[in-house]
Amino acid sequence: GSMSTFLARDPVLSTEGEGYDLSTLELPGRQNDLLKALKAAGKPIIAVLISGKPFVMNWAKDNADAFLVQWYCGENQGLSLAEILVGEVNPSGRLNVSFPRSTGASPCYYNYLPTDKDYYTNYGGTPEKPHTRYIFEPSYAMWNFGAGLSYTTFEYRDMTMEKETFTSPSDTMKVSVVVENTGDMDGKEVVQLYVRDLIASVATPIRQLKAFRKVFIPSGGKVTVELSVPLSELALYDQDMKCVVEPGDFEIQVGHASDDIRLRRTVSYQPR
Repeated sequence: GSMSTFLARDPVLSTEGEGYDLSTLELPGRQNDLLKALKAAGKPIIAVLISGKPFVMNWAKDNADAFLVQWYCGENQGLSLAEILVGEVNPSGRLNVSFPRSTGASPCYYNYLPTDKDYYTNYGGTPEKPHTRYIFEPSYAMWNFGAGLSYTTFEYRDMTMEKETFTSPSDTMKVSVVVENTGDMDGKEVVQLYVRDLIASVATPIRQLKAFRKVFIPSGGKVTVELSVPLSELALYDQDMKCVVEPGDFEIQVGHASDDIRLRRTVSYQPR
């Protein structure tokens, strides 16, 4: 990973921090060479990134048998890492920032506007088959905001709304979804609720995180997860820079990550 200004103790060794920026998001030094040498040894590889920012990790993603992002975790960093790697703790963290595929693909974020970026998201090429957008690579993130795996799996179903038509910006939208642990290990799932304003007077993101909840679910068990979003959270700044909730339809998206939406419903706001 990288060496923080404060953790390095010696600024000469720093590769990130206040006043210490890299001109590329590739791993500093010869770390990729080290990973390739380990791969050549024929042993399983668990890559652990310890850093304060995302890096371009294409080779590690494609070649490591597992990947763990730990950030800077303080005095219990080593213990928490060991407990996850040996299976005493089932990880449940989610990325709070997207990881780009290259330095040139920055900035990389999930809540972009529905412009040509939205149209070309599924495009991009490879060295073998160049295409539009980024000619030699896919144009979407390597790992998206909200992503994260665990040692178990979860299934989403039976999404219900307390009501689907709202008449006042003081209303609260309440969503329920059944989540089942379909794997062999107890675990925690982070249920995420995103909203998209389908038609607005100004451009709005394809999705915005509005609520989330982490719940413990034993293996084979299921829980009903309830999420609430005040309708005022759907406001935007219009062309006159007034903060308003505009009449219209909103798509409610519930899922495991910003790029792993499992269930969708549409609600309507029609003020009296």
